[in-house]
Amino acid sequence: KFTARYFYLLKKLRNSLPLILFNGITWAGSMLLFVFYRFWNGKTISNWQAADLIGSTSNALLILVFGGFLVGVISELLELYFLSKLFKRLHTPITILIKSIAQFMVLILYGFTIIFSFDYYERISFQSTAAYAWHYIDTADILPLLVFIFGIIFFVSVFRRLYRLVGPLNFFSVMIGRYNRPREEDRIFMFLDLNSSTELAETLGNKKVSRLIQECFNDLASISLDYRAQTYQYVGDEVVLTWLCDSGYKNERCLEIYFAFQDLLRSRSKFYLSKFGIIPEFKCALHGGLVVSTQVGQLKVEIAFHGDVVNTTAR
Repeated sequence: KFTARYFYLLKKLRNSLPLILFNGITWAGSMLLFVFYRFWNGKTISNWQAADLIGSTSNALLILVFGGFLVGVISELLELYFLSKLFKRLHTPITILIKSIAQFMVLILYGFTIIFSFDYYERISFQSTAAYAWHYIDTADILPLLVFIFGIIFFVSVFRRLYRLVGPLNFFSVMIGRYNRPREEDRIFMFLDLNSSTELAETLGNKKVSRLIQECFNDLASISLDYRAQTYQYVGDEVVLTWLCDSGYKNERCLEIYFAFQDLLRSRSKFYLSKFGIIPEFKCALHGGLVVSTQVGQLKVEIAFHGDVVNTTAR
């Protein structure tokens, strides 16, 4: 069990690595930008009390950049392994706000740790170090910094939400404009459809069936990146996954994901039986070939796939 848990956490970390690196780089760059904006006088950085505290401007900048990157990485890991589960059921605006406040408090704690660690060696006294830290906070114009920091946290939280909504494998394609013009691609499509959904709706009711579908799709999402699957669409009780052919054929990902999904549902059978009285099962259709991929929409942007391959798989 320990080994399985270890590999699960490792996979989760690997799949979230682009977002972790983005968060770290954003923090490092933003903190550096703030220092230059606040303390640059045209020739050098002046009146920056952190430089006096640490010893030199170059050391202070190095520690700031590294510390900013570290805070970005830590805050994303906090989100990945803790906050995302803790506030899973809350509405999006409340979730973003609470997560921003929680990460803000972590950053404040980190800032105090930096001040104490660098000054403690000179004063060798907790009381004198605490007094100096409070003096630094009291005399420095720290409010703009706190507002700036919270703004970064809020921006990253919103960005993370958009990243999840668009999809990790879609996001960068949209950002770089890969599909601004239609292009032909060899792709594999998988249609996954809940068995007996009409009968389930009559038995459980629409609201409970909707919750069942939500749980199933959340389970599927938890393993989709392991198989490099791109979620194309959710349509009622059906989800459409897609791969570029080279990626989908590798290690038979396009086949293995179906059986992994079925195994995952069975492993959570106690949960599904207690909540819904059934163990959900899905039927699957798989097909591949040449399609046209393009970006559509203005108010809501999506990557759409057109061609007989999609139509055949749907049938």
